[in-house]
Amino acid sequence: MTASPVRRLPDFVIIGAQKAGTTTLFRWLADEPEIYMPSQKEIHFFSRDDLWKCGFDWYRQCFAGAAPGQLVGEASTSYTMSDYGSVPAERMASAMPHARLICILRNPEERLRSHYRHQVVRRRENRSLAEAAGHSMSGYLTTSLYFERLSPWLERFPRQQICVVRFEDLIGAGSAAWEDILRHLGLALRPKPVGTYNSSRDRAPYLRPVQGLATSRLVSIRNVVSRRAQPLVKRLLAGRTRPVKEGLAQSEQPLPAQALVRMAEDAEKLAALLGWPTPIWPEMTPP
Repeated sequence: MTASPVRRLPDFVIIGAQKAGTTTLFRWLADEPEIYMPSQKEIHFFSRDDLWKCGFDWYRQCFAGAAPGQLVGEASTSYTMSDYGSVPAERMASAMPHARLICILRNPEERLRSHYRHQVVRRRENRSLAEAAGHSMSGYLTTSLYFERLSPWLERFPRQQICVVRFEDLIGAGSAAWEDILRHLGLALRPKPVGTYNSSRDRAPYLRPVQGLATSRLVSIRNVVSRRAQPLVKRLLAGRTRPVKEGLAQSEQPLPAQALVRMAEDAEKLAALLGWPTPIWPEMTPP
């Protein structure tokens, strides 16, 4: 009888940041023959207590489909979310001290707005952008403070084990970000894949009609609803989609000054930490 292969822990992990292109990188790497990525992005094993309690046998099972010789990876943006503090870094450093880490960083202001839109569309946010991002412990704001988010990882992993790239460089032309990631993983250089992906569309297809209705005049309803029922259905849909439409419009409003100041100060610390030129994002709104 052939022995079952020993299930492995990941060789590398994409640790964030949320709404910064991790789904695109996850898909790109999953398409490379030398790499195995599980079908489920966002395993959250090192961040969520309920999953951590499932143990390493459960975690290894997530990578059971890997072939011999393949690099094994996963991607969970919760590992650098402020909600979980330094817990994911502590757990991973203890369990997988030799893992290669990848972190994608996006213009903090644009990441915050994308995060807010993500929550609005899911009907999890009914505050204005200014109110949602205005207080010091706002998750929208603190998840965009990359110096704070990366510090626990750099305290526990050697710098050479953490590849940090800008989202703008990863998807833009003329940048070595994709090549930097390949070198970090020990892979031969190859052309950058074409196309970007969005986890909101992939994980919540049921939201597409709501997003469409939020910006439409609901004219197509006559094709699927009887004439007698159309007025009632229109009122119901308008009540459901109006907050989404208003929230999406809110996402383009100016951010609170205190939020801009904190992001600017954090970006300066990040540049010093990584040895990057300043400003990292020249297009950021001045505080």
